[in-house]
Amino acid sequence: MIHAKSARDLAMALVLLVCFSQVAAFDTIQQTDNRYRFVLTNDNDSLALLSTDRLYTNGIRLTMTHNSANQAPIWLQTLGQWLPWFPSHQPTRHAYTIGQSMFTPEDMSQSEFLPDDRLYAGWLYVTTDLSSINDNKFDIFSLTLGIVGPDSQAEASQKGIHQLIGAEDPKGWNNQLDNAVGFNLAYQRSWRVFKVQRNHHSLFDLTPYVSGALGSIYRYAGTGINLRFGPNLMDEYGLPKFQFGLPITNLLALSRSKHFNWYGFSGIEVRYVEHNYFLKGNSALTRQSQIQPNPWIGQFQVGVVFDWSRFSLTLNQMLQTKEYTTQTQAHNIGTLSFSIKY
Repeated sequence: MIHAKSARDLAMALVLLVCFSQVAAFDTIQQTDNRYRFVLTNDNDSLALLSTDRLYTNGIRLTMTHNSANQAPIWLQTLGQWLPWFPSHQPTRHAYTIGQSMFTPEDMSQSEFLPDDRLYAGWLYVTTDLSSINDNKFDIFSLTLGIVGPDSQAEASQKGIHQLIGAEDPKGWNNQLDNAVGFNLAYQRSWRVFKVQRNHHSLFDLTPYVSGALGSIYRYAGTGINLRFGPNLMDEYGLPKFQFGLPITNLLALSRSKHFNWYGFSGIEVRYVEHNYFLKGNSALTRQSQIQPNPWIGQFQVGVVFDWSRFSLTLNQMLQTKEYTTQTQAHNIGTLSFSIKY
């Protein structure tokens, strides 16, 4: 991690860089009449079936996905070419995301430092994705840059929302991770290994995958499998992907269906986590912390997608096993995602 008073300036520079790339790409889209999608996503434990206000408690992000092949910025295409396992000479697509995530201890009523509970943490970031689909194989690479700490403005966001809805005021934000700039590289490869069709319509499919991340925020390796079912499945790999604060934006197919469509989905993942900065950051408080991260993490998700010609709505429930040994129970969080297609 990079610790400096100029962390806020660096984070803002990164945001401006991504915004500039989006403007240039948007201009190309307008000239070539290509389509794209804006996706607004909110992860929040108030949307969970087992509603709690703790741990990964909220995440909000806006994604701009381009459906124009090979229109990614040159630097991003070059980065993908450097990866020996990323498919070469295949059409690529890309997306940009800007988001904020916040983490709190299980007990937010205490103002003092809790050595056996996680620290408060905020994460303000930008992500860019590069993806490629080749037959039944889907590869996606993401680069995330952001800032952890007070400059992420997570404290102001949570307190403002709680005041607005009349919820309990979180007391311990003075015990949050220090300002630090972080980065992460993440990769996922998926294979569609099985599907059931009737009258040329896909009704069911199975997609296993492997994934991994390197960087100062997360380092992990994982594997999982997703299934989808519905009356007419679109040929996409857009199943929501949870990282609890680190997004991989699985790019959605931007087909304009003339009729309403829907599908249900479910997935399970097992992950070995070597490093989670939000649990073991390098501030003075984390050196006093007594929590021990669990290296093996399991996740289960279930949800439904409703799709119209111009809009889509996704509802998702995620259950994750305990991230650290003194965590009292597994964590449940819900997601609401709304997208507009052009």
